Amino acid sequence: MKKLFLFLLLVACSLTLSAQESRMFRKGYRGNLEIGNYAVFGKDKVGGLALLTTTHGYSFGDGAFVGVGLGVGADLNGSLYFPIFMDAKYNFIDGRTSPFAAIRTGLRYDPNDEYISCGIALGGGVDFGRYSVKLGYEYSVSKANDYDHYGSYSYIYAKPSMLFCSFAFNF
Repeated sequence: MKKLFLFLLLVACSLTLSAQESRMFRKGYRGNLEIGNYAVFGKDKVGGLALLTTTHGYSFGDGAFVGVGLGVGADLNGSLYFPIFMDAKYNFIDGRTSPFAAIRTGLRYDPNDEYISCGIALGGGVDFGRYSVKLGYEYSVSKANDYDHYGSYSYIYAKPSMLFCSFAFNF
């Protein structure tokens, strides 16, 4: 009985130790599921935006990661957004807790208001095992279509500032 108990204890310890190793400096597939909140500050637009995204890509084994992602989001007015983007991230430390820098660029489409925006986001944060916390800034330029009794026309406007905070589960 003691041998069985000791064996089970050793198996449990070995599983725990393997879960403690760093995932950020391992080569191969890596993905995440992220929820974020954006605070929009601009000349013509103030409000908020919530996004749920997933990113899938490749980790090069030296802390660098590149992937693509997509998601769905909503603003305070109830408009839906559909982002598609490229994400790059670099972890500075090969450890269970690791600070990182990230850059994301891509498009966000709103089918209700028929506009598309192109943006770039710079962020930084910390990975805690399988979880991440990120803060950052996004700048985007949008092209919208508008309709009146003379027909349709397009216009371009910028949202100068969007600050964001996000939480992710890494797998």
